[in-house]
Amino acid sequence: MCGDESLLFVPKAMMIKRTGPKVMRMMVAASFILFANQMLWHLPLSRPPPSDPYADAPSVPSRSRMERNKTDTPFAQYSTAHNDTSAPKHKSQQHVKDKWKPLPWSLPSVPPNQKSSIEFMSELNELKRSMNIPLPWETSDPLPTPILNFNLPKSATLTSSEFFRCGGIASSHTFVPFTSYRIGDCIRENFLAEETPFKGCDRNNKTDEVVEFYSDFGIQGPHCFYPSLHDGGVEHIAKYYPNATIFMLLRSAASWYKSASNWGEGRLLKAFKNRCGFLLLGNTTQEDWEYFYNAHTEKLRQYALKNLHITYVEVELNEEAGEIMEVYTGINSTCLMHCYPGPPKDPNVDLKTYTKCQPVVAPS
Repeated sequence: MCGDESLLFVPKAMMIKRTGPKVMRMMVAASFILFANQMLWHLPLSRPPPSDPYADAPSVPSRSRMERNKTDTPFAQYSTAHNDTSAPKHKSQQHVKDKWKPLPWSLPSVPPNQKSSIEFMSELNELKRSMNIPLPWETSDPLPTPILNFNLPKSATLTSSEFFRCGGIASSHTFVPFTSYRIGDCIRENFLAEETPFKGCDRNNKTDEVVEFYSDFGIQGPHCFYPSLHDGGVEHIAKYYPNATIFMLLRSAASWYKSASNWGEGRLLKAFKNRCGFLLLGNTTQEDWEYFYNAHTEKLRQYALKNLHITYVEVELNEEAGEIMEVYTGINSTCLMHCYPGPPKDPNVDLKTYTKCQPVVAPS
C-alpha cells in the first residue's frame, strides 16, 4: 500500500481512509490500545476480582455453624455457636448492621403425647397447691403484672390484647401505645444493655398510664429477637419482674401454620427462617413448622414448672376459651373476640361498619 489513497484496517470490518501521516499515526495507536485492552481483559488474574458490597453484611449462620442436641428431634436445641460480644450495648435503633450477629436461641423437643392446655394447667395448679403456692384465681386476687403474652405472631396476640383492654387493663400490642416504637426493639435493646426490660416502653404515650399487658413483642426483622426463643430472654424479664404473669392463648399448630404461611404471602415464615435462623432445614414443611410451634409452647411450660413463683396461664383458643379465661382473669368472657389486625379479607365489606374484632368461633 502506498500514497495518500492507501487504506488502514482497524479493527475488523472497519476501514478508515488515510488523510495524512498524523491521522494515520493516531489511528494505529488507537487500534493498538483497543487490541491490548481486549487481550488483557481475558487474561487470568489480569484484574482484581470485584469487591462484594455485602461481604461484611450480617447473615444467618449456615447449618454447619449451628449446634444441635442430637437427642432432640427433628430440630430442637439449635443455637448459634458464638457469643454476641459485638452487638451494640446502647438503646438505639440505629444499629451498625455489619456488627450485628444473630443471637443464640434454642427449643426443647416435643413430648410424643404433648398435653393439652387443660391437662397441663391441671398438673401445674396441683403442683402449686401441694407446695402451698397461692393461685390468684382461687384467692380472688388479680393476676400479677406485668402480664406477658409470649404468643408467636399470628397466634391470637391482638385477640389477647383486646381481651385485657376490654377488661380495663392497660395493654400494649406490637407498638408502644400512640408511637411507632416497637416493643420488641425496646426489649431487645434493654436485653443487650442489661437494663430493665420495659425501660422506655412501659407507658401509654398519650395517657401516661403504666402498661400492664404486653403482646407481640418479638422482632423478625434484620435484628431478630424473641425473648421466648432467644437464650436468656425470659430469664432477663423474670429477673426484673419475678412475680409477673405469663399468659398464653394458643391456637392449634395446624391453624397457626395456615395463618402464618398466608400472612404477607409467606413473608413471616421466610423471615423466621432467613433472618432469625429458626429451623434452618433444607425443606421446611408444614410438619416442621407445627413442631416448631409446639416446641415453643413446651419451652414456656418447662420454664413455668421450674419457676413456680411465676404465674402461668395457658388457654386453648376455641369456643370455650372465653369462659376459661374468665375463671383465670376475672374478666367477663364476652370480652374475648377474634381480632384480625389487617384490612378486611372481604373486599366488599362496608368499611363504615367494619370492626377488626368479631365473636370467637371454633378455629378451623
